[in-house]
Amino acid sequence: MGNYLIDHALAVFEEMGADPARDGARVVLGWIRRDHLTAFTKRDCHRSHRARFRRPADLDPILDLLVEFGYIRELASPPQVGRPSRRFAVNPHTWGQNGQDGQKG
Repeated sequence: MGNYLIDHALAVFEEMGADPARDGARVVLGWIRRDHLTAFTKRDCHRSHRARFRRPADLDPILDLLVEFGYIRELASPPQVGRPSRRFAVNPHTWGQNGQDGQKG
């Protein structure tokens, strides 16, 4: 019975948004879809969500989760002076059919 209760509690916590990475991933995914992004940098993401994610490092587990689920993929950063920002390409399937966020074209 304990295993059942643990599984049930985990499902409830997920529904409540108890996992900050999943909750943050929903927010970032909403931004990607709303702004119809095809690519972005971690810096772009942080600038758009500075009120929610105070430090750029707070985005790392969120971006990693979106990569894991296949919504985005990390691109190699070109050589540059200064601190490079992680770069990402958005999976075209994020938009649904015909690239239109789930709307039929």
